[in-house]
Amino acid sequence: MNIGCAGGLQHEGIFLCTKALRDEGTSYHYESHGHYAFPDKVLTKKLGNSLAKAGLDYEKGASWTIDAVYRETKAEIEKYKKQGIKTVEMESSALFVLAKSKKVKIASAFIVSDTLYGERKKFHREFNFKKLFRRLFEAGVDCLS
Repeated sequence: MNIGCAGGLQHEGIFLCTKALRDEGTSYHYESHGHYAFPDKVLTKKLGNSLAKAGLDYEKGASWTIDAVYRETKAEIEKYKKQGIKTVEMESSALFVLAKSKKVKIASAFIVSDTLYGERKKFHREFNFKKLFRRLFEAGVDCLS
């Protein structure tokens, strides 16, 4: 289970990752082809059910996995936003490919902690991140139990 935070390309909220764009180097050590990496469909559906059971509103969508913090360009943000990619983070595609190679099931969900659309990065401090993250974590534990 991969639970974390991400940058938002569309809006803030909680996102259940359905696929991850491979724009990092680690995943290519395990699988050389493919632009996207995918989580386990059954576990992802189960995590979505656990999020709903916990009363957490979420959206399904693709994420963009990169290697370095805050290295997104405006051109990349606009390109991937137009493609419907919802978030940007640093681990999903590598974890999905590694899990596939080791025959392990994996699912990912994120809380958007900052948004990358508009004129500049905006950090979201109007919500209690720790409390929301705890609820997301507990939904992940429920999913696995």
